[in-house]
Amino acid sequence: MQFTYIVGNHAFTRSLAYAAKELDRIFKGKVTLEYFLYFRRHPMTAEQVKRLEESIKRADVILTSMVFEGQPIELIRKFGQNKTVIIHSGTPQALSLTRLGKFNFGEFLESVKDSKIAKAIGFLQRIISSGETRREYRTLLERLDTVLKVLKFGKWKDAGNYLKTMKYSTSGGDENYLNMFLFIIREYFGYDVTYKEPQIRPAEFIFHPESSSCFYSVKDYLAWYKSYFRKNDGKLHLVGLLKNHDEVIANDIADVTKLIEELEGRGVGVIPVSCGATQAFKTMRAFFIDDKRCLIDVMTSFLNFRLEGGPLGGDYEACLKFCEKMNVPLIKLLTLGLTSFEE
Repeated sequence: MQFTYIVGNHAFTRSLAYAAKELDRIFKGKVTLEYFLYFRRHPMTAEQVKRLEESIKRADVILTSMVFEGQPIELIRKFGQNKTVIIHSGTPQALSLTRLGKFNFGEFLESVKDSKIAKAIGFLQRIISSGETRREYRTLLERLDTVLKVLKFGKWKDAGNYLKTMKYSTSGGDENYLNMFLFIIREYFGYDVTYKEPQIRPAEFIFHPESSSCFYSVKDYLAWYKSYFRKNDGKLHLVGLLKNHDEVIANDIADVTKLIEELEGRGVGVIPVSCGATQAFKTMRAFFIDDKRCLIDVMTSFLNFRLEGGPLGGDYEACLKFCEKMNVPLIKLLTLGLTSFEE
């Protein structure tokens, strides 16, 4: 029994490595996970294509996340026929390859596009077009989840199970990934194993490398932080740090941890915040402002995307006005995760 997982975000590989190790331990090598990292703007070498092709041919289950197009999708289309295929966060053309039990995403979209279900969720038909954003896609999944909770048979049950795998994947973390694989092999391959339901929490919270807890209010965080980080010379100056949620939950925070160590070593405090790709503006308002007073002296961003607006939607003009009101320096940090030592 083999899973092949192709992922387009390096942060997920830590949890996949954990899941691969645990599956090997639990099943003594009889259930394996092979995972591959793919970036759209970095063409695969001939050797990488060959390795991925061989893995797809061996696989019983093929999964992808944050892989929107390119060689992996073409290899799945060519060699993934009659296999279980689960596509997370892809283009509509890629999503149409999803097959889980009796649920076929492509056939599903076609069969319900004129039905009451399609009309009830409004824009179901529109996902077939290539211009849909990730935000609209997730909204569709949320609405589908509501509808499918009352449909527990046949392809509708399998459609609901597909959405459950989405919850495991998008919520992230070691245990969610491991339990996703356990859920799939129990539900579809007859393995007598137990699994936990997806552990879902808000993507926006304050974290700190020295705290085992997450904080969902700046008041609670500062109460803890002022006891942890004691200053003897008056006012506490704070730097607000924005970090990608996918990296935080995977504990891929070596860069922000190093910066925190340097700042605190110089007597400067921090408010490190986890946020989703489309939630930076919301996060800034929640954690960097208190009673209309700006709490930070500098804001820094580790985010892969802009603060607001762009292809994922949002109100960039409102965000700009908010930043002007905060009136603090903004530093954009670049983590060169795809750069070689030679470069």
